[in-house]
Amino acid sequence: MVIETASPAPKNVTTADLRDLLKKSDTVADVDAIVDSEPLKQSGLDSLDIFNLVLAVEETWGIVIPDDDISQVTTLESMAAYINRRIA
Repeated sequence: MVIETASPAPKNVTTADLRDLLKKSDTVADVDAIVDSEPLKQSGLDSLDIFNLVLAVEETWGIVIPDDDISQVTTLESMAAYINRRIA
């Protein structure tokens, strides 16, 4: 008799997880000073930093963030919420 078990639910992505990704990148922004609810550009990230973060998110969680959805991920909070909706 084979008992199938459900795969564990994916871990909720937090803003701390996103900060860790940023710290691993080549950003010159002060990652620890980024306010979770503040737009990333206002937090000192340039467009290349944001692009690299999106790529890292896609690789880390196996999702694709379409260009049309980029406007939904302008803060660390909104990005974490977006990823959690996509991996749920």
